[in-house]
Amino acid sequence: MTSLRFRAAGPDDAEQVALLHADSWRRHYRGAYADSFLDGDVVADRRSVWSSRLLAPVNATTVVTETAPGWWALCTSSSTPMNDGQPHRQPARLP
Repeated sequence: MTSLRFRAAGPDDAEQVALLHADSWRRHYRGAYADSFLDGDVVADRRSVWSSRLLAPVNATTVVTETAPGWWALCTSSSTPMNDGQPHRQPARLP
């Protein structure tokens, strides 16, 4: 049985959260965002956003769910809409 550990994401998680978010956008937002954006340095864009969000969260909580070493899912809850107004949940293997 896999055990789960939930914890609040902090500034040290910004890089991994950005990689996860960029990967999710590249997989699921084709047609919603320009291919030139998704094929460009979307990681830098997400890194900038998440560095700010996790350093000084405003009306939001970002939770990391760890299921095994190197495996986690991310959930963001906000009382104000994010860029697309939706929480992002995407399991991924971290590098």
